[in-house]
Amino acid sequence: MRADFPVFVGIAALLHIAVAFAIPMTDSGTTTGGEGGESEVSVTAASQAVAAMVEDWETPPELEEPVAQSQPEPEAEDPPELDTRAEAPPPMAQPSRPTPDTAEATPKLETAPVLQPSPVAPSVEVPPTA
Repeated sequence: MRADFPVFVGIAALLHIAVAFAIPMTDSGTTTGGEGGESEVSVTAASQAVAAMVEDWETPPELEEPVAQSQPEPEAEDPPELDTRAEAPPPMAQPSRPTPDTAEATPKLETAPVLQPSPVAPSVEVPPTA
């Protein structure tokens, strides 16, 4: 049973190696461009018109000098006089406390709990404690 694991690991490794050697290797490496090369791309230098557009795009726009504007002076107004005295809210009526005769009486239970003997006798003997 213990020899099964190494045997099957070895078989799996050999199968992986066999599959790797069975796949034909291409001698030119990875090919790009689709079948027959119809999607191949060649990189050439940009034309003068494209270079001019890139130059125009990368230059920051020229900004005019900001015109200094004078800030309007705030008009001096006398602040309105505020009443600093806070008006006290009207006194609230206090709720009346319940009296013993109007309070709900707690219910009295007339039955005591009934203890029933266990239907199964304990099977473990407990040694007496000293």
